[in-house]
Amino acid sequence: MEERGLNVSPDDILGLMVKTKDEAVGEVNDTVEKGITNRDAVILSEGASVAGAILAEVGAEPSRFISWFFIPLSSSAPSSSPVIR
Repeated sequence: MEERGLNVSPDDILGLMVKTKDEAVGEVNDTVEKGITNRDAVILSEGASVAGAILAEVGAEPSRFISWFFIPLSSSAPSSSPVIR
């Protein structure tokens, strides 16, 4: 957190994960090719907005919100997998 200019302790941190179902696109050959579609990005943005509202409701200061995995958009769970044929 210090590298982001925030002086906080672990007790100051409340994390939420936004998990959505992505579109079934991509393929597995010699490599795995899986991107995030525009629809996926919109759904993630909506989820991030809901998460922000929850954090604000519990007293978090919106100007201090940090999205660790949203920029750039990335996958962090096995549910974001391409169909294997």
